[in-house]
Amino acid sequence: MYQVYYCDFCKQGSMKLLNTEYFDGKTIMICQDCSQNNPKCYFCTLPTNHKKLSKNFYICHRCEKTSVTNPQKISNIFKKVRSDLAKLYKFEPNHHIDLIPISADKMQEMTRDLYISESNLTQMGLMSCQYFSKMQNGRKKLVIKNCKIYFVEKMPEIMLYETLAHELTHDYLRHNVGEIANLTNEEGFCELVASLYNDYRGKSFLNKRKEFNSDPVYGGGYRKMKQLFSQYKNLKSILPHLK
Repeated sequence: MYQVYYCDFCKQGSMKLLNTEYFDGKTIMICQDCSQNNPKCYFCTLPTNHKKLSKNFYICHRCEKTSVTNPQKISNIFKKVRSDLAKLYKFEPNHHIDLIPISADKMQEMTRDLYISESNLTQMGLMSCQYFSKMQNGRKKLVIKNCKIYFVEKMPEIMLYETLAHELTHDYLRHNVGEIANLTNEEGFCELVASLYNDYRGKSFLNKRKEFNSDPVYGGGYRKMKQLFSQYKNLKSILPHLK
């Protein structure tokens, strides 16, 4: 006797289903037709019901259910993440940062020239700032202004916390380490902090995606920084290894 399973997307029975894990830790059953013929969700990469997120990207019903669109709620989450990182890792929130939601298409356009990868990453956030020089006590001093964090609009709440932790770590590095030429080290460190924040929030299941990420910069960098963290046991001891 054969066991019949039912696809979580089309609800049709099949003896051949793909077993995949949603980023909230829940196991999803997907038939081959849904996997091959439906567009993938921008956020979780699972098949969608063809609901548009933006002009060129889609969102699945699971991610849409927890999308954060209310500006006040987004602001509250940002303040919470920033306060938590200050408390946990001394990322002092002493300067202004603009928080800017943008479409998935705009995010891909803005990050296209920053990082080229065979893994075809869908970027979730981007931190930017401007550098100025000024004279102080007869010496040239570098000043950082106009700090901005861009993030993809309609992001699931659980992913928004993680993304903001990642981007705020970029901001911390800009103000405390400076520009880092080695992109793998910088992105890996930001992924490490995001993973530690996931642990703090009781969302460690989110880190599984990082562990198995085949991308050499984000996945490889994360595993490299995680190994250094296990060796030194604190974040500040890793900073000299970033440049």
